[in-house]
Amino acid sequence: MADKTQLRSVSNDQETREERNFWGNGKLDTLVIYEKGDQIKELRSYQRDGETLSAVTLFKNGKKHEYQAYSDSGKLISVSTYNNDEVITELRSYQPDGVTLSKASTFYSNGKLKEEKQFQSDGKTLSGITQFHNTGRPLMYVNFQEDGKTLSYVARCYESGQIKEEQSFQIDGTLSTVRVFDEQGKTQAKMFYNKDGRTLSQFIGYDNQGRKEERNFWGNGKLDTLVIYEKEDQIKEFRSYQRDGETLSAVTLFENGKKHEYQAYSDNGKLSSVQMYNDDEVITELRSYQPDGVTLSKVSTFYPNGKLKEERGYQSDGKTLSSFTTHYETGAEKEHISYQEDGKTLSFAATCYENGKIKEEQHYRMDGTLSTVRVLDEQGKTQAKMYYDKDGKTLITTRTNESAQLSDKQKKTPNGKKTIFHTDLKGNEGR
Repeated sequence: MADKTQLRSVSNDQETREERNFWGNGKLDTLVIYEKGDQIKELRSYQRDGETLSAVTLFKNGKKHEYQAYSDSGKLISVSTYNNDEVITELRSYQPDGVTLSKASTFYSNGKLKEEKQFQSDGKTLSGITQFHNTGRPLMYVNFQEDGKTLSYVARCYESGQIKEEQSFQIDGTLSTVRVFDEQGKTQAKMFYNKDGRTLSQFIGYDNQGRKEERNFWGNGKLDTLVIYEKEDQIKEFRSYQRDGETLSAVTLFENGKKHEYQAYSDNGKLSSVQMYNDDEVITELRSYQPDGVTLSKVSTFYPNGKLKEERGYQSDGKTLSSFTTHYETGAEKEHISYQEDGKTLSFAATCYENGKIKEEQHYRMDGTLSTVRVLDEQGKTQAKMYYDKDGKTLITTRTNESAQLSDKQKKTPNGKKTIFHTDLKGNEGR
């Protein structure tokens, strides 16, 4: 049990009294200084050596005014000050040396934390500031770089204390990123800035269902790409824009995360083509458009292996056929037909070997009657030429190589006799 002694003295007509309490080892434990009878003026607590302070409490008019806390080594840890209602108004925290500030806090009249300033190792340069609602919940966070002035991070909060928006800054203090949150803490938007800290390089936003939308920007701050997601990582639509940020250059549509349609646009933003894909993302159809972006110029279909199957070419009205081509499954051309202006009358027709080389080609006059026929071998060498009368039916002349294999129909002249003209196909004929 600690011993206790009291010392009483009177000065300037005011009574003061000191009360000392001691540890079991006889060392001073507490020193209480009274004024005006039993009204405490100061309370000091010591460690077991009786010399090293552990705490000091100062009073004004009998009410706690200041509290000082000390470390085991006797260094000052913190100082708290209080108002007349003994509600804390300020708290200063110190670094291990007991002199250099590490943190300074102020409080609302209800005792809730209002603002907290953090200092760097010199005790003067700010490292951060945190502000609070009068409920004690965080209102804003601010972090500084080494100079104590240049921002590195800023966050603003809802009244609940949940972060509403946070900003990160580059070394030079220019804005780097911004994130926006809802009151449940879910990310609503992310913004990434270029080195100038003003123009956006990327924006990522979320709707109420959590579906993501991503915007990327050109160096001039104009929209470059827009990506709309169906699910977190499942793209629904991908749009690319030209440098003005408004004129489309391409649009890709997805179904269940797989590419379904691709639209390409010209420099003036007119539709130039549309590609359709199956569930395996293999192209099935290609529609090409004329410069107005509306009128068809060509429609192509494809085999399941992605090779071209058929191709229809259209005239300026986008409806009248100009050509029709079919292909083997290898992609090699099988048949080609060209039409005259009416879209019905033939002007040219060709059939091909499986290697894509022309096997036979037919040329037609303006009235659609057959004019000439040329037969070729698989190496592309001409084997025969047939010339037809104006009726397009009567064969006038046939020129062949010695080795040419022609049908009886191809060999018959107008009088029905089998007359074959052997030639080198350069005009040197012989019967």
